[in-house]
Amino acid sequence: MDRNKDGVHSQSEPIVPNEVIISEPLAISAISKLTGYSIFVKSNNSNILRFENQQANRWKVVPLEHQVNVAKEVGKQRGEYNFGLQLLKERDLSVLVSAGIARAGRKHFINLVVENYAEDVDDYTVDLQLPSTWIYRTASLKPTSITANKLEWNISTKLLAFEKKLITIEVEIPTSAQVGDKFEYIANVSLNQDEDITNNKSVWKGEIVQSFDPNDKQVSADRYTYTRQNKGELIYTIRFMNTGSDTAVNVLIKDTLNRYLDPSTVRVLNSSHPVKMLLSSPDKFDFYFERIMLPDSSKNFVASQGFIQFAVKPNARFDLDAEILNRAAIYFDQNAPVATNTSVFRLYITELEGGSSKAKFTVLPNPANNKIHIILNESLDKTYDEVKITSLDGQTFRYKSVKREIDISALPNAFYYIELLNKEASLGRKSFVKQ
Repeated sequence: MDRNKDGVHSQSEPIVPNEVIISEPLAISAISKLTGYSIFVKSNNSNILRFENQQANRWKVVPLEHQVNVAKEVGKQRGEYNFGLQLLKERDLSVLVSAGIARAGRKHFINLVVENYAEDVDDYTVDLQLPSTWIYRTASLKPTSITANKLEWNISTKLLAFEKKLITIEVEIPTSAQVGDKFEYIANVSLNQDEDITNNKSVWKGEIVQSFDPNDKQVSADRYTYTRQNKGELIYTIRFMNTGSDTAVNVLIKDTLNRYLDPSTVRVLNSSHPVKMLLSSPDKFDFYFERIMLPDSSKNFVASQGFIQFAVKPNARFDLDAEILNRAAIYFDQNAPVATNTSVFRLYITELEGGSSKAKFTVLPNPANNKIHIILNESLDKTYDEVKITSLDGQTFRYKSVKREIDISALPNAFYYIELLNKEASLGRKSFVKQ
């Protein structure tokens, strides 16, 4: 981190880990560590080392590349292939919220992470909105104020460039909560003259569970807006729990990225314990919790849990109506891997986005209450054998052998997409509101 922007690494300037360096012409990638980076180059050849600038809006890189001419020996010595990252902004804070498994009548732990993306700051505010019936118990940093289940911290201690501040909050979920109930934690960070307010808010969406698989993977698109340039990032959270009969010394998570995700943009945002990110192939990432010493859940339910949270950008191949499916494998020491669920992210074209729908049918009434009617246009040249209704959060409801009237009384009030299918091929899509 070239804080004084002189192109030279000074002792007071921190090393930045988890960034990608590319070696050409071999097209090999390496991940930087706090000890530096090592990478292969081609012998008897002129090589280029390039820093993969995943965050061009955050910093510029000096130099853009290094040339390495390799004969029998490398011409330069260790330490001469540094890349200096020079911040473009003076003030920029980000906040992320995450939480563990939620069960009625149990303690629930929430993690708030504030990260400084720019120069040092020493005066900012963080707040967290809890569900109205949740009971606040304690926090690693006492809130400055609590108003109607909104916790607020006015923080005046210095947060250095690239430093993270973690606040852990303990709440109690009421016994009246029902399995399947959905809830949200909403976090905000406020800084005077913040130069990027798109990362000032974070939402964690959870659900009350009873029997559950504690090893899961979730995706959030709160910071992603579809454009042809794929603006923003998807945020993935992988949670794990040691449900064995003894302490897990090490935990390894293997994740293979979907073809619509750009592996060069992966960056670790937050983790429950110190973690190393390793690149095993261009699209395969390992997250290694070395000597995590995770107790089993029967001895310490709360301490038996952990998580890793990372961001990644969709690549140029991702377009509207494509699905991004992802799952991970979790290894507790030498035990067989535990597979997570498959997380799903899909972005739809809607009539609200300025484009005209090509669907050759109409849905009435809209908004609807208990039933909807499908009115076919004359231009529809095929019959449909299935109707698929999808909510904004990705839940899908399928109706086979249906007529032109569908009972939607069991669906929650929300915005939906309805699609007519013929042997799984789409005949068109419309949107409607259930109220």
